[in-house]
Amino acid sequence: MILSGGGTAGHVYPALALAHSLQVDGHEILFVGTPDSIEERLVRDAGVAFESIDVRPLESDYTIWRGPDKAKYSTLITSPLSWVRARKPAGRIVDSFRPDVVIGFGGYVCAPIVWAAHRKSVPVVLHEQNSVMGKANRQLAKKASAIAHTYASTCDEAKDAFAAHSVVTGNPIRPSMRALSREVARSRQSLSDDDVFILVFGGSRGARTLNEAFASQASHHLCDENIRILHATGARDYEMVEAIYRAGLSSAGVRSHRAVSYIDNMDEVMPAADLVIARAGSTTIAEISALEIPAILVPFPHATGDHQTKNATPLVEVGAARLIRDDQLGTPLFIETICELIEEPNKRAAMRESASALETRNALRNLVQLVYAQVHTPGLR
Repeated sequence: MILSGGGTAGHVYPALALAHSLQVDGHEILFVGTPDSIEERLVRDAGVAFESIDVRPLESDYTIWRGPDKAKYSTLITSPLSWVRARKPAGRIVDSFRPDVVIGFGGYVCAPIVWAAHRKSVPVVLHEQNSVMGKANRQLAKKASAIAHTYASTCDEAKDAFAAHSVVTGNPIRPSMRALSREVARSRQSLSDDDVFILVFGGSRGARTLNEAFASQASHHLCDENIRILHATGARDYEMVEAIYRAGLSSAGVRSHRAVSYIDNMDEVMPAADLVIARAGSTTIAEISALEIPAILVPFPHATGDHQTKNATPLVEVGAARLIRDDQLGTPLFIETICELIEEPNKRAAMRESASALETRNALRNLVQLVYAQVHTPGLR
């Protein structure tokens, strides 16, 4: 089977969860992505076969037309041409690998391989992680035999707009995310029973406003030695965040707050957390929900259709998470919410219990079953 998706880790991790499950069942898996990309690094690190296609993203109209930048105008030509050129190598990959099913997980890289599979009558399954269908999946939906959704809202939308069979499967997480008990994970992080471990991250690309606001607040208000912080900044913001911590914490003598550009072993780190502070990407939501970790979610305000706010809504509504808007990061509400949850473990316990009411543990099984159901389904013509 061929899997494809990329651009962010949120597109790749659900795909890797499916890849490993299918490999256990004896299937040969090939992942198709772009060269020198986050998907290539994550997929190769996971031991899954990878092949690259050179294709570029289509810029939004706003990005293309917002000024006399010739590079923006050239995007009108180079991006669509890269999609057209990528169809031939995608077709060769499909002919060579002869997959039973092609599964797309979103991101522009999916387009050529899905087009090739559709032309050759290979069944296509799309997985939509977010509460608003992404551009690539929306464009490819009519070529799919089935579309798997994380949220009922996008499933209902797809049923109205497209002919493909749409079902709610949930968003699968890597089995390794639940491999460690909380006790073992905390032991590996050298955490005592009294330590409050705060995990902060903004997704694989980082989050500038969240990074800056949290580091500044933590440097002044979260200086207790029993408060342990691991802050994944993204490569772009690492030096800035490290400088904020170094300047703010050195005078307080605190050495328990650590900034890193990226966390490669999130499956060992996240189960140890007492509180997660993060953007509201779909994979983040699925992981903290499945692990029942209290969270403060700060949706990215410019996400398509404000889908990160919609992603967060189910957790917020049941009391498993708190929502802070991006424009509230510089207000007292942000640090007050953090301090409240640090100082009142009973509230964190109640949030964990609320998260257990959300059905997130069967997403991988549901997606596997949907994929298998398409194996003997002729591709749409």
